[in-house]
Amino acid sequence: MPWFFLFKLLSKRFLRMSGSVMLCLLSFTSVDAQLAVGEWQVHYSYRNVTQVAIASDKAYAVGSNALFSVDFTDQSIAYYSKINGLSDNDISLIGYNDATKQLLIVYANSNIDLLSQSGISNVPDLYLKQAAMDKTVNSVLFADSLAYLSCNFGIVVLNMAKHEISDSYVIGVNGSYIPVLATSLFKGKIYGLTATGLFDADASNHNLADYQVWSSITSLPLSDVNNSNLLVYEGLLWLLKSDGMVYNSSDGITWNVVPSLKNITRMQCDNKYLYFISDQDANTYVYDTSLHFTTLAGVSPDCIATDNTTSPSFWLASGSSGLLQLNKNGQEMNAFAPSGPLDNSAWAMAVSGDKLFVVPGGAWAVQYLHPASVSMLENNQWTNIDGFSISQATSMPSTTDFVSVAADPSDNSHFFIGAYGRGLYEFKNNTFYKWYNCTNSGVESIFPGQTIQFDYQRINGLTFDSQGNLWFLNEQIGDPVKYLSSDGNVHSLYFDGIKGLPTLQDILIDKLNPNRKWILSERSTPGVFVFDDNGTLENQQDDQSKFFSSFVDQDGNIFSSDFYYCMVQDMNDQIWVGTAKGPIIIQNPDNAFSSDFTITRIKVPRNDGTNLADYLLGTESVNAIVVDGANRKWLGSQSSGLYLVSADGTKILKHFTAENSPLLSNDILSLGLNNQTGELFIGTDAGIISFMTDANQALDTFSGVHAYPNPVRPDYHGVITITGLVADTQVKITDVSGNVIYVTTSNGGVATWSGNGINGARVHSGVYLILCSSPDGIQHSVTKLLIVD
Repeated sequence: MPWFFLFKLLSKRFLRMSGSVMLCLLSFTSVDAQLAVGEWQVHYSYRNVTQVAIASDKAYAVGSNALFSVDFTDQSIAYYSKINGLSDNDISLIGYNDATKQLLIVYANSNIDLLSQSGISNVPDLYLKQAAMDKTVNSVLFADSLAYLSCNFGIVVLNMAKHEISDSYVIGVNGSYIPVLATSLFKGKIYGLTATGLFDADASNHNLADYQVWSSITSLPLSDVNNSNLLVYEGLLWLLKSDGMVYNSSDGITWNVVPSLKNITRMQCDNKYLYFISDQDANTYVYDTSLHFTTLAGVSPDCIATDNTTSPSFWLASGSSGLLQLNKNGQEMNAFAPSGPLDNSAWAMAVSGDKLFVVPGGAWAVQYLHPASVSMLENNQWTNIDGFSISQATSMPSTTDFVSVAADPSDNSHFFIGAYGRGLYEFKNNTFYKWYNCTNSGVESIFPGQTIQFDYQRINGLTFDSQGNLWFLNEQIGDPVKYLSSDGNVHSLYFDGIKGLPTLQDILIDKLNPNRKWILSERSTPGVFVFDDNGTLENQQDDQSKFFSSFVDQDGNIFSSDFYYCMVQDMNDQIWVGTAKGPIIIQNPDNAFSSDFTITRIKVPRNDGTNLADYLLGTESVNAIVVDGANRKWLGSQSSGLYLVSADGTKILKHFTAENSPLLSNDILSLGLNNQTGELFIGTDAGIISFMTDANQALDTFSGVHAYPNPVRPDYHGVITITGLVADTQVKITDVSGNVIYVTTSNGGVATWSGNGINGARVHSGVYLILCSSPDGIQHSVTKLLIVD
């Protein structure tokens, strides 16, 4: 077998046509192919499935505000995101229009997409409308090619055939905005239901935008009980009240109670059935067209629908149970719970070897009370530990606010989590092992001995030293610096400079001198603290320490910031600190205790002929920084997205935003870099996305040098990646005759090639040799690449 057939090609193509996106959707039931350099991959949590909509060939569902589908034929799962054509994130509503064969997708910001076999069309009119009103969409009613959107200010009519907003109705008294919960068309009238009333108008009236043509119906039952939903089924108008009672009407005036229905939470219908869901009774009552009902016992989904296959199934959006498929007898056939992290929040990340850890908590002045979990990505598979199981093991009512994670360098299945309130947690073999708290260890509470003591054990900044000690910060107590030794004992160090500080964030162990540790004080008494324990942890008499509430920069100017968010040490042993005024650099950590200690603020030339420069991201809050294999820095900002800067920071090489890339949000909470592959994980306030960078950690010797994709097919237009290299490898690409086609230098252990020759033109089909040489010329490696024209 020829060598080039041993390689696997991952190819994705997306065609954009006149505002629509032609989709080549991949089924990621098994994600085992490496991303190409420059590619993105979304890692949504699909845990909490809340919506389902049925098309002719698949069921669409929304889990944790992200969209996926299940194919009826082969049950394959497809995922949808900005990467393959969606216009936005955070989906709030979906619905399928059988008349136009389109899936309506409404986002939380009121942006709208229409998904069909021919692609995705964006209808941004409502999103872009400049008006002081709440544009939240509560529900949708389909009528032929029209979609009536019930909004928090009135009713919007979307023409799905023309992909445009055709009308809007403000129906409140005197033209006031009023939240409409549901819209119905019934016997020549259009109805708008609000929490406290019902409005109607002649559906044929061409002036429905005039509030004066709408009338208030005063005959609704139980005027002192709020309305919940209104819909039409089998010649009747059905009304659900917030007390769980159901009424119907044949004329919209006289209402009759349905005595068999009580404690109803949600009312829905599709082309086949009318559904009444009771959370209290844990049942779903299914009415057919003859108004006979059956009971789906023990199920109370967020949403339910029936497919149109030869053997129809019920599809249930069942929260943490996923998307369930039931047969007509209510027996479960399949459960679909797509792989992903448990939570879309990525407060902190850590990478150990080829394994990513994500914790979703939060820390500020008070507890976030964010449900705890640990999500781990390894070998392209997500595994999760739910905080509920930890609560059971610790006999605590809840486990919340995981804010820091560190893995044992010798065994990444052994790791620790710090919580903002509940102490320190140890895991072995990827399962919970031990809880360190104020009653069984040296972990301390802000309120020892009080009933609330377990809620105020604030742990942050976890990191391991080379001796296997786990260092961490125990905030707002007298001895905040602690370490857990390998014998399982917690030890404390006292430093007057940070005694009692409440917002201590990170510990960085200095690579130049591991006895020296740097600590951030994020916002309360903001600054940087450094101490040197002199290698004698049991004796603090010889320690040095210093707190910097401000710094002197390279020009003699005083620098201070209200916030210090992160820090990292680069390949040149310089420490980069992210602040509310951009990054600062400690270029000479050895000089920390000297009187002439300074920091550097990077100046980026404007290149406009003025010889002026600006401080690198000087007006941005930098939440996270990682260093890639080429010593470049990736900086995650609080409001302007993700930046890649050169090793010295003087050049901005890339700037990704939610507007110019698939980035989920411009608010970056955390970053995690897999140095083995070069994959950068970006935690945003809208979820996790990864980007395959063009650099990874260089090797000491050439090892497994190869190019991918290989072969390069005609439909592949990305870069070709050569990996397994030493730092600054000189790479020459030649044809089989020895003609040099391209020359480059690796970023860390990776080099890339566009597939173009020196003249800029695409090369022709053939076998190409990739000649690799170390900078000193001692090491060499050769690999082959096939290009198919």
